[in-house]
Amino acid sequence: MTTRLLKLEPGAGVFVVELDGRVAGFVHVFEQRLLVSPGFAELGGLVVGTWARRRGAGRALLDEAARWAKDRGLASLRIRAGAARPEAHPFYQSAGCRFVKEQRVYERTVGGRGR
Repeated sequence: MTTRLLKLEPGAGVFVVELDGRVAGFVHVFEQRLLVSPGFAELGGLVVGTWARRRGAGRALLDEAARWAKDRGLASLRIRAGAARPEAHPFYQSAGCRFVKEQRVYERTVGGRGR
């Protein structure tokens, strides 16, 4: 995990939340600049331990990611929630997120080692 942290894009945000003196989860947020749309923040990951779910950890992390985006003058925070994780969808909706679109993600292997 340390190696991956060191390779994150410059300026990315990584925040950790603790409950009962234990790490309960983390969020990774980064700025996305595209030619076809205004800049926005995007979640790279939001992970909460099963023991800490429904205790406010996820909401605290999502709120921190939103603050990070706002502090950088970004108007929105995008979250990609896969169809394979249906339990995540009601969480995001209850946290004030609105459903925007469905899409398919394609990947082409190019021979790198995934570092």
